[in-house]
Amino acid sequence: MTRTGSLLSAAEQLDGTHATVRRQVEGLEVQLGVRLFRRSAGGLELSAAGRMLLPQALEAEASLRQGFNAVRGLDGEAAGRIRLPAHFLLAPVLGEFLSLYPDIHIDMNLSYAIDSIKKRETDVSIRHVHDLTGDAVGRKLFPLSIGVFAWRS
Repeated sequence: MTRTGSLLSAAEQLDGTHATVRRQVEGLEVQLGVRLFRRSAGGLELSAAGRMLLPQALEAEASLRQGFNAVRGLDGEAAGRIRLPAHFLLAPVLGEFLSLYPDIHIDMNLSYAIDSIKKRETDVSIRHVHDLTGDAVGRKLFPLSIGVFAWRS
C-alpha cells in the first residue's frame, strides 16, 4: 500500500481483494500494537510507526525475493524455452548445450538492444560489462580482449 497509496491498488498488484489486504494489515497492526497507516484525502499514508518499519520491511521483501529466485525451478526438469540475445561467444557452446538438454528450446534475439530480464524480455543476458549494477546477477565467464583491425588504405 505504501507503493500504491490505496487498498484497492495494493490488492490488484497482489492479485487479491481489498478486504483481504485490509484484514492482513489490521492483523499486523494488532500483532504489533501500533497503527501503520492513516487514512487521508489522498488515500492511505504511513504513520510514524509505519515509516519506522518500512526500511526493514523492504529489506525483508528483498531477501525473500532473492531466496525465491535462488530456489525457483530447482525441482523441475531442464525443459522449456529460453530467450537470450544472440552473441558470437555462444556459437561454440550452443550445439553441445542443446545435445545435453534436448527439451530446452532457445529463441535468439538478433538485436543490439539491451533486453530487460526484469520485464521478461529475455531470460538470459550475456553482456560485456566491467561492473554489475542494479539487481543484476552475473558470472565472469572469462577475460575478454577485443581488438579493432583495419587496412591502412
